[in-house]
Amino acid sequence: MALRVRLRLLIEIMGAKPVLSDVSTVTTSLLLVLAVSVPLGWITPLSVLVSAVLAVAVGLLVTILTWTVRPPAQPPVRTGTTPVLTGTSIGLGALSATILLATFGGDRLHAFDGGIVLLTLASLWWRESLRLRTYADLVQKLSALATTDPLTGLGNRRALAAAIEHDLLGGHSVTVITVDLDHFKDVNTLLGHHAGDDLLAAVADALRREGGALRTFRLGGDEFAVLAIGTFAKAVELGHRLLARVNDVARSLPGTGQVDLSASAGIAHRPAGSPELPDAVLLLNRSGEAMRAAKSSGRDRMVTFDDGLARRQHRLDAVERRLRAAVADDGVALHVQPVVDLQRLEMVGGEMLARWFDDELGFVPPDEFIPVAEDRGLIVELGLQLTRRAMSLWQDSGAAARGLSGGINISVAQLRRPGFAAQVADLLDELELEPGRIVLEVTESLQIEDDDPAVGALWQLSDLGLSVAMDDFGTGFASLGLLTRLPLRVLKLDRSLTSQLGDARGSAVARAVTEMAHALGIDVVAEGIETAEQLAAAQALGVGFGQGWLFEKAVPPERFTELMREPDWVRRQVARAASPLDVRN
Repeated sequence: MALRVRLRLLIEIMGAKPVLSDVSTVTTSLLLVLAVSVPLGWITPLSVLVSAVLAVAVGLLVTILTWTVRPPAQPPVRTGTTPVLTGTSIGLGALSATILLATFGGDRLHAFDGGIVLLTLASLWWRESLRLRTYADLVQKLSALATTDPLTGLGNRRALAAAIEHDLLGGHSVTVITVDLDHFKDVNTLLGHHAGDDLLAAVADALRREGGALRTFRLGGDEFAVLAIGTFAKAVELGHRLLARVNDVARSLPGTGQVDLSASAGIAHRPAGSPELPDAVLLLNRSGEAMRAAKSSGRDRMVTFDDGLARRQHRLDAVERRLRAAVADDGVALHVQPVVDLQRLEMVGGEMLARWFDDELGFVPPDEFIPVAEDRGLIVELGLQLTRRAMSLWQDSGAAARGLSGGINISVAQLRRPGFAAQVADLLDELELEPGRIVLEVTESLQIEDDDPAVGALWQLSDLGLSVAMDDFGTGFASLGLLTRLPLRVLKLDRSLTSQLGDARGSAVARAVTEMAHALGIDVVAEGIETAEQLAAAQALGVGFGQGWLFEKAVPPERFTELMREPDWVRRQVARAASPLDVRN
């Protein structure tokens, strides 16, 4: 009976769950040794109590030693001291138990019982070793997951930053080549996300073969980076080869011939021995800025970060710094550009546009600070401020009471934010503003896919009674698809189309878009009307509404309020344009 108890206890020890701390390890070892001996009547209940107290004392002592050698915040697998200390704690516990048994039991341990004790200690040691080995494997796997891109198997941005820092600290020449695919979103739109993943994997493999497995990284999305070794001239040659490999992959994959695929690259270099010691983040930012410059200058090319780009980067940093202060102080203003009924030549609404004058930078145009707000994570906060102020302006100025429609520009980032539609509904209730008087304008160049949360938000806003307008129509890729997927009530022709109304081809495109929009029950607004000839052409095409400098530029709210009180100001502006114009009654 005693033998079965001992063996069963040993089996339970071998399969027991890992101990949670060094204290529990000591306590467990002592109590297990005592549990083997108590059934034989070797010791009294008093000795059991004394043994338990001593077990806790020894455990606390060993734990204090462990924490002194290894700070609690540091993983034990990195120190190499925990296995020794754990084994020491078990040994101390066993030794204490043996002394107590001999002292209070008044008898010696038999050889068989000593073997049981040794097997117990060995099982505990094995269990602790297994636990530490498992922990080390887990740490290694988690570390790999934290630094490896799961789709391509390349290192991620964190791994690249670590590699750059390693080379910088070593005093080596460091060159970062950032590669971004051109028109990659079109692959997802036309061929599906599976085709996009296949393309990314193929591009990663091509870049890996050219740049080396340990020097090639995926930064996210369709953006990759290669950490080049050697001189800057060799890095430039490598960059051109990388672009060529991407183009080869784009031509080889099935279906990608439908898309104008290419790649743009940016290079940032820090020579060995340079007095400037940029960190990894700065070097990555520079290569990324060079890559964006390559895209803006025509794509399918490579640009090197130089003094010109450095000045541009300095300007962007200054704009970001001052814009953050302006957002905190609610310092971005609103101006209003009138929207006119082209047939009746009467003002029917206005588009509220952001304007920013900074004490340090002077006037900063929207096409400069809005992209900075989008890239630097300020657009949601800024957009919410301007939305609130625009709605308040439209209500307080009396424009809503006069039946005028107020256009407010909304970014896709705002639409993707959970609860945005509810925020707008709360603003409408707070201001007691009729939803039908507000038009939310979303730019068409920011492509929205079917599963995008922005689509659902637009439908929710439409259900509230607000109108949705597609701004800058004609500048993006998926224009026609957006007409059927979004709850559009207004279509705003981009000024690039308006400027071509005098041309036969441009007029034909504008006529087709206008007729299609009218067939879908969508009003058309021509943006950027600047001449009487453009006005006449828009009238002839049946475009219902327009805005532009021919009528009035974006003006402060006070001036817009004055225009509301002048019913004939549009006709006077048109008549002043010095043209043989059909001014309709």
